[in-house]
Amino acid sequence: MKSHDAARAAIEDACATARSLPDLFAGAAPVLARAVPSDAYCLNSLDPGTLQETFAHHSLRPTPDVLTRFFAIEASRDNVNAVSALAGDPFGAATLHEATGGNPARSARYRDVLMPLGLARELRVVIRDRGVPWGVVNLFRDGGSPDFSAEEAGFVASLGRTLADGIRRTLLLDAVDAPPDSAPGVQVIDLTRPDRTLHRSPVAARWLSELDNADWHVARIAQQAHASGEMASIRVCSRNGRWLTLHAEPYGGTLVSVVIEPTRPAELARLVVEAYGLSVREREIVQLLANGHTNGEISRLLRLSSHTVGDHVKSIFAKLTVHSRAELTSRLYFGPAPERPVRRALV
Repeated sequence: MKSHDAARAAIEDACATARSLPDLFAGAAPVLARAVPSDAYCLNSLDPGTLQETFAHHSLRPTPDVLTRFFAIEASRDNVNAVSALAGDPFGAATLHEATGGNPARSARYRDVLMPLGLARELRVVIRDRGVPWGVVNLFRDGGSPDFSAEEAGFVASLGRTLADGIRRTLLLDAVDAPPDSAPGVQVIDLTRPDRTLHRSPVAARWLSELDNADWHVARIAQQAHASGEMASIRVCSRNGRWLTLHAEPYGGTLVSVVIEPTRPAELARLVVEAYGLSVREREIVQLLANGHTNGEISRLLRLSSHTVGDHVKSIFAKLTVHSRAELTSRLYFGPAPERPVRRALV
């Protein structure tokens, strides 16, 4: 379809030019909603290691109680058409009607979230590249519209690599553009009264003011730390594109301390490199390659034979599907690789 071709080109352009994740999603979402006619949309980025949501761009207008219910359902083991299930599915895309066998009322998300918003049809597609999940596209239609077709689902799924590369690209741009101000802030909450903050430093208040649904992010990481008895961390993207890391640690009883700080550039770059499935040694070599070192220099720096370094470089190129150092640098730092046709079972 010509409309799909035009939409693909527009999304490729957004992925190649956006300076931040909010910019990327703001450019891609309306294009998707026109190419696959939708009454509402929500694009989410994911931490590929944990599948936790890191940013959301949507056209929905949920009330606070509906939003709270949505997050509770997403965290529930009984969630239908869950992101975790789609992330491991060969196709990685499904409608809520498919997932419920034609009876969407089986889904709490349908009953408690979609219906109050006047929506009845949902298509979910996991954004993946070589099996690594980087985000989710959620498209919605009202009750008077037909369900999303297999062709529409396939088109959105075929954009997975392009969108995943765009997300990785903005991660690294954020690492490069990160301001020197990186002072952490701290907040202490009591899980018996999560709506009342016991202490919030001015720095923490400043960082949290950049986040949509900040209280929910703080509450979920605090609950995770309290349940495990250990420190827990999440990365989230602010509305202005800055990445923040929240570290929560049990403070005694039902008290939990949460430290909020800008995500370190090295952490963002490491997230991207790890998602390609590189070994520890390969990650070291990628960094040296990106810094312009020759194979001989890498051999001397790491005290490896030239043959071993050559084998590692071949493996890195294969995993990142590149053929030269220039392509490697481009894939990691500048823009998406050309989109390849995606078959239904190979998304």
